[in-house]
Amino acid sequence: MKKLLLAGISLTALVAGPAMAADLPVRAPAYTPPPAVVYYNWSGCYIGANIGGGWTKSNTYGNPLPDPVAYGFVPMDVSTNGSGVVAGGQAGCNLQVASNFVVGIEGDLSWSGVKGEGTVGPIESFPVPGGFPGSFATSTHEVAWVGTVRGRAGVAFDRLLVYITAGVAFANLKTTADEVFLTGVSNPGSLDANRIGWVGGVGLEYAVTYNWIVRGEYFYHQFASDTFVGNRVPVLPTFGVEYSTGRTNLSVARLALSYKFGDPPPVINYSK
Repeated sequence: MKKLLLAGISLTALVAGPAMAADLPVRAPAYTPPPAVVYYNWSGCYIGANIGGGWTKSNTYGNPLPDPVAYGFVPMDVSTNGSGVVAGGQAGCNLQVASNFVVGIEGDLSWSGVKGEGTVGPIESFPVPGGFPGSFATSTHEVAWVGTVRGRAGVAFDRLLVYITAGVAFANLKTTADEVFLTGVSNPGSLDANRIGWVGGVGLEYAVTYNWIVRGEYFYHQFASDTFVGNRVPVLPTFGVEYSTGRTNLSVARLALSYKFGDPPPVINYSK
């Protein structure tokens, strides 16, 4: 009898065991959140340095005084296009006003080695076909320094910023000119003036780290013309030359490195 009872219990356990195990609750695996995605924020102020190259398109015009007819000389046009190194610093602030739209303001000041010079001759004269023998006109035009105050607007793609910029430009322009006819008969003149113009440009910036940002950009500046009068010829005091620089068009392409102030925002670890 005992053997029959034990056999029945064993058989029941074999049949019911798997079914009871299936009814037991199963613990779900621990939830692992996805890693936090942190996008770069362009808001903040910065300071930095830049270096590049500049080139100008400019002309110097010589207009005889009191008028061309008085002595028969034709007004001269001397091309003074030039180029050189441009280097300086910049500082500004950005504000990221939307998920990927950035506005800001920036100022910069750069030393400039951009200089051009030209010579033409002989100087044409009404009474002398082919020009006055041995005569020539010469001029130099130099941008000693250039600075700007600009607004900026751009679109951010995480750490990459594409932007346009425009504003007011300032520069120191130096011009020399002379029309030489004979030994001792010339009209040298010079001008050293600070001028205000306008500037526009485009650029790309990339945040290598939260604080260090590199960029490449292009600017186009334009400044109005200037006039000045050369020294009178001692042996011909009624004769002179009025020089005009024409507009100065300055292009600058440069690379820059900026340091953005502040600490990066903390990365929240959601798995804790």
